[in-house]
Amino acid sequence: MREWLKRLRTRSRRKFDFPDMRAFQFPNQLKVYLIGFSYDSLTAQMVSWLSNILVSRKINQQRIVRFNNNTGTTRQELTEALQDEGPRVELFCGHGLSTGLLGPPQGQIAGSILSDPSRVIYDIQMITDTPSAMFAFCCHAGDRFGRAFTALKDKQFLGFKGEIPFPLEKYDDLKYAFQSVARSIIQEGRITENHRQMFLDRLNKISSEISTYENPTLLEMWLDEYKKHLATYV
Repeated sequence: MREWLKRLRTRSRRKFDFPDMRAFQFPNQLKVYLIGFSYDSLTAQMVSWLSNILVSRKINQQRIVRFNNNTGTTRQELTEALQDEGPRVELFCGHGLSTGLLGPPQGQIAGSILSDPSRVIYDIQMITDTPSAMFAFCCHAGDRFGRAFTALKDKQFLGFKGEIPFPLEKYDDLKYAFQSVARSIIQEGRITENHRQMFLDRLNKISSEISTYENPTLLEMWLDEYKKHLATYV
């Protein structure tokens, strides 16, 4: 119990300004695809970041398309949805490979999906020429997949080229970074170099509070991994 209270007090000292995700405007005709599948403790936490984005009643929910465990999304269904020719922002949270984004495990043992390319639900072959921007919060997808995504005209990508850590102690803080950048991308309807800098600025803000963490040296090393692997193609 004392350890739990210690963590609670430590976390409460960090006060970041989370963006208001309830009511804001974004470009007419823009659609937002929220993609994330939960099957282990890591993805369960990350996918929750998408659950309270664009939930305001003032937003036309027909412009928000969700792909997750509850929707029972299959690779074929996502492939068909990607044929929509209207401009969109795509936000992904979960696990990734250099060749694409991983979907639900479909009964597999947790962890085995990471070595099973057949579980990729969104790969290079599914990329269309629809004007779009993708922010992929996962490992590796910023490598081959991100470059292929932006090989077509008017497409941008923000993600990570290597493996990024998800220590429990900074889950909420990474949510602050993700949602701040995601909100701005939706509002602008595209990704720019400013969003890369915005994400780095949020990481620096977290670093400025590093002394409040239980393992500050280790946390600083993990934040450096995010900075090192961050990839932007615009």
